[in-house]
Amino acid sequence: MGRVAGIDFGDRRIGVAVSDEDRSMAFGQGTIEYRGGVGKAAALVAERVRQLHAEAVVVGLPLRLDGTSGPQADRVRSFVDLLQRALPEGMRVALQDERHTSGDARQALMEAGVSGRRTKKRVDTVAAAMILQDYLDDRARGASSPVAEEESC
Repeated sequence: MGRVAGIDFGDRRIGVAVSDEDRSMAFGQGTIEYRGGVGKAAALVAERVRQLHAEAVVVGLPLRLDGTSGPQADRVRSFVDLLQRALPEGMRVALQDERHTSGDARQALMEAGVSGRRTKKRVDTVAAAMILQDYLDDRARGASSPVAEEESC
């Protein structure tokens, strides 16, 4: 099957996760800090994806609670367009609904006893792993979210 990379795109920091070869478990892989716009972010993520030997990428799409797109979702779509161009030809990028993911990641870290500045740095990694795990679980059940159906790995 091959590994899938999970991405939680943010304005200054990007959370990264990767699946196992069987695409059953997601593992956090840290963050990428960047300055310089969406193009710079796409180039950095493409390089990390290559380092992880991933065969596909899933990016969290921050939809509003009612399921509509807002400015941040539009920014993520721009990032995905640039990322797709920076990746090897034929590598697919999927979008995964990420509503509530950052809040869930913060809650999980608090429950694990991680607090303060350490939480801020880790929340993006945990969110990326949650986005990827949701995607993997959807695929294992034979289901996919309406967002994930736009592009498929």
